[in-house]
Amino acid sequence: MLAKFIRQYFVFSKKERLAAIVLVFLIGLVYSIPFFVPETSLPADTTSLRYMNQVAELLKHPAQSGDAQRMSEQSSFYVGDYSKMLHSFNDSGYRYDFTKRPDSYATVSYPSSKPYGSSYRTYSKPNFGSNEKPQYRKLSPTPIDINLADSAQWESLPGIGPKLTARILSFREKLGGFYSIDQIGEVYGLTDSVFQKIKPFLKKGEFPVRQLSINYASEEDLRNHPYIRYNGAKAISRYRNANGKFTSVEDLKKVISINRTDLEKMKPYLKN
Repeated sequence: MLAKFIRQYFVFSKKERLAAIVLVFLIGLVYSIPFFVPETSLPADTTSLRYMNQVAELLKHPAQSGDAQRMSEQSSFYVGDYSKMLHSFNDSGYRYDFTKRPDSYATVSYPSSKPYGSSYRTYSKPNFGSNEKPQYRKLSPTPIDINLADSAQWESLPGIGPKLTARILSFREKLGGFYSIDQIGEVYGLTDSVFQKIKPFLKKGEFPVRQLSINYASEEDLRNHPYIRYNGAKAISRYRNANGKFTSVEDLKKVISINRTDLEKMKPYLKN
């Protein structure tokens, strides 16, 4: 019974025995690495420790305090190192005093009654432990010209991203320029809330819009204009073919299929 159990669970094939030997060899190799590779450590920077020990030794002797003061002035310690050192000097008669100032800085003070003589020296460092929140000043966007602004200037406005910028520039190009700031509110996807937010930062300079001739522009050119479109271009072309040239833009009132609201929007972009 025992022999059968051993043959069933503890008899391995040649490949399995070889794999087990390799596995044991690798495990042993990993564990033996520390015995063959020497330990290395980063070199310690003893400069600060040496200066601190020298200053500490001099501060114990009032007669040599001037030397300690000169060493502290010549060394490159951060004020935090002095703070820690002063803690250890408490038994020598020195005191450390951290007071909160209006500008949230901590100070380390050396009173005149101590070996430094009549001088009163104060070192300051940021008080990173303060609970006061930093104050941020909100910058207002720079006003931009609606006919001259590039994509970067449009994207500097609140609520205007790359997609809206592309739509604004495309709409401006198809129109031939803006004659009114309110036209920005007609851009597809631009909500009224965003438009009202950016409106104070928009301005219109003396930039003439591109005009189409109602007598010589092709029907296709008229059709591509956002305010004329297919129906308006077709009506203008038919009236022109039937009655000849327009004498003025006001003659468009005779074209029945063009309503007065659309005509007022078209007029700045049309000429004889």
